[in-house]
Amino acid sequence: MTRKFIYSLVAVIGVAFAGLIAIQFYWVNNSIVLREQEFDQSVQFALMTVAEIIERENYFIEGVERSLAPNEGEEPYMLEEDEEALQALDAISAYRPDAIPDLSAGEVDLSSGRVPGATIQVEAKPISAALIDSLLRVELARKEIKTQFVFGVFNRYHQPELLESSAEAHREELFSQGYKVTFFEAAGEDASFLRVHFPKRKRFLIQTMWFMLTGSAILIVLIFAAFTYTITTIFRQKKVNEIRDDFINNMTHELKTPISTISLACEALNDPDIPKTERVLKTYLGMINTENKRLAVLVENVLRSAILDRGEMILRREWINSHDVIKAVVKNIAIQVKKHDGSVRMELEAINPVIRGDEVHLTNVVYNLIDNALKYSPHAPSITIRSKNVKEGIEIAFTDNGIGISKENQKKIFDKLYRVPTGNVHNVKGFGLGLSYVKAVTEKHGGNIRVESELKKGSTFYIYLPTDHEENE
Repeated sequence: MTRKFIYSLVAVIGVAFAGLIAIQFYWVNNSIVLREQEFDQSVQFALMTVAEIIERENYFIEGVERSLAPNEGEEPYMLEEDEEALQALDAISAYRPDAIPDLSAGEVDLSSGRVPGATIQVEAKPISAALIDSLLRVELARKEIKTQFVFGVFNRYHQPELLESSAEAHREELFSQGYKVTFFEAAGEDASFLRVHFPKRKRFLIQTMWFMLTGSAILIVLIFAAFTYTITTIFRQKKVNEIRDDFINNMTHELKTPISTISLACEALNDPDIPKTERVLKTYLGMINTENKRLAVLVENVLRSAILDRGEMILRREWINSHDVIKAVVKNIAIQVKKHDGSVRMELEAINPVIRGDEVHLTNVVYNLIDNALKYSPHAPSITIRSKNVKEGIEIAFTDNGIGISKENQKKIFDKLYRVPTGNVHNVKGFGLGLSYVKAVTEKHGGNIRVESELKKGSTFYIYLPTDHEENE
């Protein structure tokens, strides 16, 4: 999988993801618009119903007036013969008894069966805020609108005829954002306007759509998470492939050298033209033995990596002196240090160097860190090993004068198979398994490892190991 193909794939997935998000937002936006329109229509229908109910009693009064008032050139109607007028009077009497004319005052003479005068003047009772509030709540509830509202009744000059104190603060919104319905439109100049405003309209709409909005948000998050995971996996796999290829190439090189040496030594021993003196035999057998041990170490490193992957590392804990472990490793690696014209200085100042751990694994840790210092110090390596007691443990520092490690590479050096680039992939021997192994062993002992480094100024690896770690394996 080439880098160009990966970037093309990322671009395609990105465009698809952006398209899905755009469609999702378009759908959600349309749903919100439709819900707002539905809300507006429901409110308007509720207001019309309220206006109709409030007008009805006043319309009855007008009906009585019209029914009882004779048309021009006609005789007054008889009440007993005007069923419509009687029904109007009954309605008014049932709803507003105080609006009925005072019959004892002679305004209506029922005994004669005629209405004296041209009309009956019936004075309407003012509309109460409680009545409007009750009617609005009932009608809005029928439309499933249950949110706070304020209202007011205004004349055609925008002067309030009815405005509660709670609505005073929303007076401007009543005109700019409120819903409106007309009372007594047939009255012309005397018409009134009922205005209603919902201060929490947006919150109510969101609450009614929470399931859809939450579902959409979850879907977008899931799509984004899947997109991110896919892209991350692709790049991680690309990196793993590169590391794997580098590991295979490096391992092939590392294995090829001892195999070739052993093969040449065997050919020399089998060559009848080469004298088989004791010195010659010892030389070639020594070469075979050395290269064979080298092969064993390479194979051990690969097997060690497999053990780390499976999490099968088992520690055989015992009380050991960490200073003794360091001194033993330095003594055994002295030949390699001398070969590089280097030196190792020990400043072991920890008062309590005794820890509970696996001596074999801790020996390998010390060996790997010193070996790394030798590999990455091209000219006369100078290595200093220091120790000191810290809280509940011991800290061991390995300082070299090598090529150093960049900030970017410092984040990766403990990853398995990762090797710090040095220009030529084969100029530094190894599989990139050492530091990942060191980290795994240190953490298995309940400790940790960190590095401080600067390019061309060397590196210092700090290992912390607890002195009283009693983890059971």
